[in-house]
Amino acid sequence: MKNENKFSTTEYYLAVTLLVLKEELVDIEKSHNSNRAIFVFKVSPTIDKHIKQFRNGKILVEPQVLFIQHKLLKNRLYDNQRKVESSELN
Repeated sequence: MKNENKFSTTEYYLAVTLLVLKEELVDIEKSHNSNRAIFVFKVSPTIDKHIKQFRNGKILVEPQVLFIQHKLLKNRLYDNQRKVESSELN
């Protein structure tokens, strides 16, 4: 989903790829009707091109950088999940 200054997706590997391509992740939200995360990116002049290339299988990224971003994003997801769970307990 896209509004004028933010792009949101629940696609984990799209989010990882956008991070590799230096797109700015501004928030990770929890979906209200599922256990999925919503990745919120700042809209940039290149984000539409990157999304289109990803969906068409036409994007090339460095495998090591992809792996590092995958691990970092997974860590952020778990950190966010722990924060939400601890706030629900209080």
